[in-house]
Amino acid sequence: MYPDQKTYWLGYKGSNAQYEYENPDTKHFEKDPMGLNAGIQIAQLRKEFGNNVAVEGISMKMYDGQITVLLGHNGAGKTTTMSMLTGFIPPTSGTAQVNGSDIRKDIQGVRESLGLCPQHNILFDSLTVQEHLIFFAKLKGVSGPDVDKEVMSTVRQVDLDGKLKASSESLSGGQKRKLSVGIALIGGSKVVILDEPTSGMDPGARRHTWSVLQQARQDRTIVLTTHYMDEADVLGDRIAIMAEGVIKCCGSSMFLKKLYGAGYHLVVVKRSDCNVDSLTKVVQSHVPTAELESVINTEVSYILPDSESSRFPALFTELDDHKDQLGITSFGTSATTMEEVFLNSELEQEERKITYQETQTMIKMAAGKRWKKSHEDFNKKDDFKQFCIKEQTYLFGLRTGHNRLAKHMFKTFRTGESEMCKCGDFAETTKHML
Repeated sequence: MYPDQKTYWLGYKGSNAQYEYENPDTKHFEKDPMGLNAGIQIAQLRKEFGNNVAVEGISMKMYDGQITVLLGHNGAGKTTTMSMLTGFIPPTSGTAQVNGSDIRKDIQGVRESLGLCPQHNILFDSLTVQEHLIFFAKLKGVSGPDVDKEVMSTVRQVDLDGKLKASSESLSGGQKRKLSVGIALIGGSKVVILDEPTSGMDPGARRHTWSVLQQARQDRTIVLTTHYMDEADVLGDRIAIMAEGVIKCCGSSMFLKKLYGAGYHLVVVKRSDCNVDSLTKVVQSHVPTAELESVINTEVSYILPDSESSRFPALFTELDDHKDQLGITSFGTSATTMEEVFLNSELEQEERKITYQETQTMIKMAAGKRWKKSHEDFNKKDDFKQFCIKEQTYLFGLRTGHNRLAKHMFKTFRTGESEMCKCGDFAETTKHML
């Protein structure tokens, strides 16, 4: 809440008002889906450890029937956010509602509807797979003959049929993760939180778990973190990228790819007699906005904007018909990947951060150059007029300097130059700008 908001002075009306928000950043945040119930609603959730801010006032909604994926480097705040949602640690400020229960006021209600697969397996070495599932099914309120039905259904679901009587300590790392996923799903938990559920699994087990989660999301709210970009792309109905305790962007895979993706990649495999300049002219004759991305060994890569997709068939036909003349053996295209989205979002964040820091430096340095006058000096009309002209010149200089710096920053990041300014000391650069 802020002093210019009505709720700052009058408070919230209605029990759910504090969870309602509308993100003004429509560029980086896709509009929330209509007609779906929000199983998790997070409102200004913040966590501090001493002087360190782990999660910085995030707000978002996660919906029933969807899988929401949190992406981010280690230390981005993903696990801390999940720990607050599950009641492991209390928030410093803000709150969240999980299946209708507030994490500050009714954590017991939160846990009654919650299924959790933590980052590290929490299993009992001496208990079998069956005993684990029986134990957690009963904890979640399953009773009588329904317990055995739930256990057998879950064992088949996570592909541990042959390990029913095996102790957890005898399981492989991937099998332990399967059991942890089964524990989270058993009992019909309405909200399921999975922290890197497929870590340690082989590729076949990972894909099987993907199918399990896609089937299990019906009538549930599922939240998961992962370091696998393909996993986020396949499973995520909505994907949120976190950095430094803040959600930087959120939306569907297609939304994020459109936001951060360059388009399509055309990779051409060339022979030794291929003239890259001639090849580039052919590509750009069909797609004028195509860019040469790289030439590495026998591969030539181009970026084709998705807005020009209607021109692709003619380009592909010419490349296919004139392979010998162009000196190429084959070619193929690929769409923007989630890895590119993730890296480009990080690059944008670094550009913002550095531009802000350098702008502040420029402002502080330029402040010393302002023409200082006391009110007693403005006895003459000409003096005041001269002062106004000086102030306007100063402000124009700041704006010009900022724009030039921003353009240089963009060029630096795009060309991979290691030095931000090649004209010497930054103070000297600023002096010339203003």
